[in-house]
Amino acid sequence: MPHGAGGNPPSHGSRLITRKRINIAYKEEDVRSIISLMVLLLGLSACGNDAAPADGGTTPSDNTIVLTAADAGLDLEVTVGDTIQVVLEGNPSTGYGWEVESIDESVLQMAGEAEFTSDTDLVGAPGTFTFTFEAVGEGETSLGLVYRRPWEDAEPADTFGVTITAVA
Repeated sequence: MPHGAGGNPPSHGSRLITRKRINIAYKEEDVRSIISLMVLLLGLSACGNDAAPADGGTTPSDNTIVLTAADAGLDLEVTVGDTIQVVLEGNPSTGYGWEVESIDESVLQMAGEAEFTSDTDLVGAPGTFTFTFEAVGEGETSLGLVYRRPWEDAEPADTFGVTITAVA
């Protein structure tokens, strides 16, 4: 008799695998309830997009001007009352950070502290620094930021500068 014949499983470490088919029956009312719930949740997720961004930042309003590193060297005219956000890439885990180096506070004032938003949830990940300024008076100012380690007496690793003219 051949090995494993006669209904006996093979004896050299193999195992017999059987499959069972499971039939699941749903009532028509259950299916309709599930579909209705999915449609409701989909509809709710499309509502309410006026909320603040998920990263906790603020949504720029119509009188907010957002500047990035690509705008360095720009001459910009704003209206008193406008908000200027400067968004620059960086990584504070390396010891580097952006600092305001030059500003005429009779024309432009920083609103709060700079905020850092990481690109990921990983420790040490790079991200963006956001500085928010408000035009508070008429005039012209150079806005200069430097990217450096505060304890080092060395040239900054990067700089950002724009000239802002505020008008009434």
